[in-house]
Amino acid sequence: KRFVSNPFIHPTSPRGTPTPPPFTPPRFLKSVSATSPEEELAVGSVVPKSKYYQKSFYSQRLNKSFVYISEIGSGNFSTVLLAGSDDTLVAIKAITVPLESRSQMANFKSFIRRELSILSQIAPFPCVTTLLDYSITLEIPTIDNYDSDGEEESVSEAEHANVVHSNDQLIFLQYCPGGTLLQYLTSHKQSDHSHDLSYWLVVKRIVCELLVTVGYLHENNIVHRDIKLENILLNYTASELVQLITSNVPTELPAFTNLSDFGLSKKLRSQDQYLSTRCGSQDYIAPEVLLGIKYNGFLTDSWSVGVLIYSIMENRLPFDLPPIDSVSINGISPSVLRRKRSRNSSAHRIAMIDWDWFKVNEYLADETIQPEIKDIFRSLQSLVNLLLVRKDKRVAIRDILSQDQFRWVEDFVP
Repeated sequence: KRFVSNPFIHPTSPRGTPTPPPFTPPRFLKSVSATSPEEELAVGSVVPKSKYYQKSFYSQRLNKSFVYISEIGSGNFSTVLLAGSDDTLVAIKAITVPLESRSQMANFKSFIRRELSILSQIAPFPCVTTLLDYSITLEIPTIDNYDSDGEEESVSEAEHANVVHSNDQLIFLQYCPGGTLLQYLTSHKQSDHSHDLSYWLVVKRIVCELLVTVGYLHENNIVHRDIKLENILLNYTASELVQLITSNVPTELPAFTNLSDFGLSKKLRSQDQYLSTRCGSQDYIAPEVLLGIKYNGFLTDSWSVGVLIYSIMENRLPFDLPPIDSVSINGISPSVLRRKRSRNSSAHRIAMIDWDWFKVNEYLADETIQPEIKDIFRSLQSLVNLLLVRKDKRVAIRDILSQDQFRWVEDFVP
């Protein structure tokens, strides 16, 4: 599948990476005549808020130094930085390895090596974040075809000392100026766009790209295991997405999204390999993972995709207690619903696969919403109904893409 070029794309950038805006040096790079902290604040210099403030990061492969601009994301053990040179913006994933024990360091070494290996194997693909370079103080001999099950990691005394001296493990990645899908949905709530066809066309396009991308990974025996709104990055701003979707034929559009964060992903030895590691984000993990049962990674990815699509459509996670004012159309008494669900945790509701449609049913009953939007609702709803079910009834993404009723997915992406 190919995504064609367009005016937003730099012709020489890897896999059609969106052209970043012209790089403006951070204010701390501009000359300041102040000689004291008070004078610096008076002229509006940036107050340090990050340990990476004023740091630069050298990429040997790109032969450039990138200066810290801001933090754009964070996790328990990593921070995503925006950094720039004179003409390029990149995202740098800075991973801080715990130093409490060598065994814990070895686990992190395995995670980092796995992510680098998988990113190098699946590139180039339009909707997967591009690995540009990496700078690792851990001793990683190779990232080619790494199998974390077949090789036990260890950390030597010298390696431990080296990491203590310089603990930032840096992964240079493609920068996506649109931010995460979660940020997009937070600032553009579906309740404010229920009658906006362009909004739902963008949503449909994002979902189609995700399905095709996950299908591609699964065809190559790769399971992601951490699909969620935060790990879908947008190549364009909200206004650019609307401009693209309304002024182009869908099959002539560039990629809107990038799937990111492959730290928990795994390359399987065969299509029928089962997994046992309990991992992922709790709101998105399948019941069998939650219950500690050996699982099919393809089907647990399907579940996570279902949770993500539902969250876009309902503006809430499927196993959260829905707002009381959204249940009347389903014929459920608010008091009964409150009593039924307040007794149990979201984890219990996941295990019981206890979820319902609310907002979407209201939209489908709303006569003021145009038929084209309702068609999108029904298409996405039918997808979720195949994904958020028991594992023996759940459909793998690659099987969905082969069904005639979902031909619209491949018709909407090139």
